[in-house]
Amino acid sequence: MNIKKLLKNAVLSVGVLSLMSASSYAGNFACVDTQAVMQKSTFAKSLGKSLNDRVAQIKKKLQSYESQLQNLQKEIESKALSKQAKKEKIKEYENLRLQALEYQQDAQKELQSMQEKAGKEFTEALKTAVTNYAKSHNLEAVFDCNQMLYTADSIDITNTIIKALDSSHK
Repeated sequence: MNIKKLLKNAVLSVGVLSLMSASSYAGNFACVDTQAVMQKSTFAKSLGKSLNDRVAQIKKKLQSYESQLQNLQKEIESKALSKQAKKEKIKEYENLRLQALEYQQDAQKELQSMQEKAGKEFTEALKTAVTNYAKSHNLEAVFDCNQMLYTADSIDITNTIIKALDSSHK
């Protein structure tokens, strides 16, 4: 009977120690809602704004090409043009169409490059802010809140990270 009692106490002790260990270990985690950071951070918004500004410039230029092409098309369809003038307008139309196409392709490459650069800049800045916070608060890990099935509000450091990110990129 003594052995049974001893074994029972040992199992109970291990269980209690495991629970104590797990509860103290749980305090070493935090999470950040990266989507919220992207939406609410002034820094992230500024990265998005420069990209959106460039998109607007590109759209304006492409609309200009489209307008010029439409005008040339009307001129080509005009019956007032001689055969020679019509040939020249068709050639001018084709050259402009190729210029517009080349501009569009270059613009797509530029926007892709800008997106990649902004994404890297955001990711690096976010990692730096999270790392600094984690080290100063002795955290073992910081997860993305969106990748967790459940998170207590007490471990969500999103607002703190947004403030740190924005203050370091003014």
